[in-house]
Amino acid sequence: MLLVKENNSSVYILKLTTLIAKWGFFCIFVFITMRELIKKILNEEISLIEDRKPKGFWLDKENLRKEALKYKTRSEFQQKSQTAYSKASKMGKEFLNSITQHMTIPKSMTPYTDEELETIASKFNTKKEFNKSFPGAYQVALKRGKEFWDKITSHMEVLGSKHSRLVYAYFFPENNAVYVGLTYNIKERDFQHLKSEKHLTSVRRFMIETNEIPKLVKLTDLIDVKEAQNKENEFLEKFKKEGYTILNKVKTGGLGHGLKYKDSDLERIALLYDNIKDFYSNDLQAYKSARRRGEDFLNKITSHMKRNQESWDEKKVRDYAVTFTSKNEFQKKYPGAVTYAKKIGIWNSLFPKIQFPTNDEIIIIGSEFDTQNDFRLSHPDLFNHAKNINLLQQIPFKKTRKKSKILSDQDIINRASEYETLKDFYTNDNTAYRAAKRRGKEFFNSIEFKK
Repeated sequence: MLLVKENNSSVYILKLTTLIAKWGFFCIFVFITMRELIKKILNEEISLIEDRKPKGFWLDKENLRKEALKYKTRSEFQQKSQTAYSKASKMGKEFLNSITQHMTIPKSMTPYTDEELETIASKFNTKKEFNKSFPGAYQVALKRGKEFWDKITSHMEVLGSKHSRLVYAYFFPENNAVYVGLTYNIKERDFQHLKSEKHLTSVRRFMIETNEIPKLVKLTDLIDVKEAQNKENEFLEKFKKEGYTILNKVKTGGLGHGLKYKDSDLERIALLYDNIKDFYSNDLQAYKSARRRGEDFLNKITSHMKRNQESWDEKKVRDYAVTFTSKNEFQKKYPGAVTYAKKIGIWNSLFPKIQFPTNDEIIIIGSEFDTQNDFRLSHPDLFNHAKNINLLQQIPFKKTRKKSKILSDQDIINRASEYETLKDFYTNDNTAYRAAKRRGKEFFNSIEFKK
């Protein structure tokens, strides 16, 4: 029995020794890590002390003026000389404006005049084009009121929407053929059928085969989408009975379908081009479809084309890139340049990320709006950036947010009827729009807009 006790004591002693050893190594590791961390902190503090200006240096207005002259924008001033910018801001808006008057002012801080908005709007035939090209000016014009908005857009063509379409037909008199379709934008659809190199519709395919230019006829005005689908079927049956060859390849009533190419379609499209680069640039979907059929098929249908092998270097790539506003446009036009840029590691530097204004500038811009929602609609990217860095709470919007009243079904219908399209409804009365969505799909689809 005594022997057993002695053996147990030895085991306990061995376990204790092992535990102490483990903790000893851990303590040594922690000590070394903390020592290196303290050294790093001390070195950084010494570096900061060396760069620090003498006490009261930034209280001298002349020193602030000289510092501000080094920068081209307020954003750059704040980022590269935070202390100086902060001191200048505390000296008042008038002083800050005086030392930064040479700097570039963001367009968002210089609102459009009525004359500027009218000039911009006069360049476009539809509200859709206006919004796509000048989204900022579009939103500002909307906020100037319905009277002003109607005045500057009175010359624009009224487009259909998700809920309204018109029925049209292309007639080929020489071949007694017809194509029937429906659309919300007749001009855009006409371009797709007759001129777009990116679409090979039934109409364009028949044009190529017969060399006959069709006649476009609007069979209805803009009407409810369900009624338009029924009308399309009625006209199609009517033309069948009259003996026309029907060019529609898919069932009528559809609101948009993807294009599927046959081998013969791709061969005909390829014959339109003398250069492989033009084929890729102007008919990308057809080019990709041909490539998916294999290298042999692509080589076969492009054997008559020239293949310009352009040589690239860094300077040439950068010179070409500055003429484009997006990566996608550049890649579509010069795929070889993109491949080279990625290979030498300069691709991401060609199109740097958006440089946002400083926090103070964002606060100034945001404070011009009545509510957060107004700010979001006019500057979506800036709004999301402010939200991500928790800056929205610091912006003094002109109106405090009040809890909106509960809208009845009739309230929603009345408010929606003030707008021409679903997009206008969403943009200008988001509260009613969201309330309509909550009522369910059946109620939402029943809403009628001003015609």
